Amino acid sequence: MNHIHKPVDNIVRETPIQLIFRIVWVSIIFNIIYATLSIVADSSTAFNNWNAVGSITYDTFFLLLFIVVQLLITTYLIISRYSVYYKIEEDYILHKTGILTKKEERFKLNGIRAIHIHKKFRGNMLQYGDIEIIAQMDQQKITLYAIPNPEQLVYFIGQIENMQQ
Repeated sequence: MNHIHKPVDNIVRETPIQLIFRIVWVSIIFNIIYATLSIVADSSTAFNNWNAVGSITYDTFFLLLFIVVQLLITTYLIISRYSVYYKIEEDYILHKTGILTKKEERFKLNGIRAIHIHKKFRGNMLQYGDIEIIAQMDQQKITLYAIPNPEQLVYFIGQIENMQQ
């Protein structure tokens, strides 16, 4: 009897390194904007004696505002990462998305024509990539984005396909 070696968890998400890159970019962008505003405000006489709220200066006000907005965006990025996933079953791949409104797509695993792994430079270095699966009959395709160790998942899907034949 053939035995399929399932991944430890049959739920696959985008690699965490993508989330880290997004958070770093948000931080860099907000720091550049804050530094630019500080330089403009320091050289402008209009902001010299301005207090935002009570005794808070414009520097403190913009810093607090940027920290709050940056934390909100970071929280959204984290929540959105955990709200998009692929569930690998023996007959299909279930792609679930959505935070407030849920969307669910099913891709049948019987009759796979081709499986392609696409890796960019960063993906080669950090061991992640996109997996594109194309169905035999209706040319339907699904792409699993930024999957850690895509070769292992392709091997697992290949085992499922062999068991179905």
